[in-house]
Amino acid sequence: MKVAARKTEHAAIPASWDYAPAPEARDIVKIADRYGLFIGGKFVEPLSKQRYTTLDPSREEPLAEIAQAGKADVAKAVRAAREASSRWTKLRPSERAKYLFRIARILQERSREFAVLESLNGGKPIRESRDVDLPLAAAHFFYYAGWADKLEYAFPGRSARPVGVAGQIIPWNFPLLMLSWKIAPALAAGNTVVLKPAETTPLTALLFADVVRQAELPPGVRIEPIWLVEVLYTPEAPELRPAFRPQHLARILRLKLQDRIIEAGGTSDFEKAVLLIRAASEQEALA
Repeated sequence: MKVAARKTEHAAIPASWDYAPAPEARDIVKIADRYGLFIGGKFVEPLSKQRYTTLDPSREEPLAEIAQAGKADVAKAVRAAREASSRWTKLRPSERAKYLFRIARILQERSREFAVLESLNGGKPIRESRDVDLPLAAAHFFYYAGWADKLEYAFPGRSARPVGVAGQIIPWNFPLLMLSWKIAPALAAGNTVVLKPAETTPLTALLFADVVRQAELPPGVRIEPIWLVEVLYTPEAPELRPAFRPQHLARILRLKLQDRIIEAGGTSDFEKAVLLIRAASEQEALA
């Protein structure tokens, strides 16, 4: 019986490995060198003439120059939102729902693009952006699209009505998801929005402006001044500055606004602000 000869040949070891392109590769995102303010359905140059640089935190490399809104820009944005408010409010709730549904579908279609940009500008793992933030962001718009024509069931015994222009401030840790939490219910209820993204993570909010354009929302329904600390009708609080402090929160509470909803995060400044407001008399902080 023949014994098979032992094979001594080995496969050649490759000198290098060629990887297939990753579906979340950076080149899926096109980042402009400069961004303006999204007001009235289009990007415009800031009247303030001010800009700042947003970074990729993983490499500390600049990504883009972002417009920084001043008081005149904020006033312009609020005027545009008020003008759009009358048209958006009069739109039938079922028609508003169609716009929200469009936004949700576009977010799904462009989910990889948004996930990569969220990770680039915020530094979070792509798995979190892709598998958590984007599906939830789209789900919020789907959810509130369903509620838009059912608001009478949401508040039994009350007549739901829009309040007008909603000023919204978004944190850095969930830029797109928190944007969805704020914008979707506001639009569903017939309000228009003036939005301030976090200055450290503004890029997905700016890309969302393109989603608004793609969904063909009426101009002014959603507005995006960048760096909007002098928001909320500042003639009554001109001393507010971009360096936000607990005292500023107390001043916002004193403004004569229709509704005030404040979500206090876990940062020390906001914890001090809550303590400051509790310590102040009702006449001082809430009058």
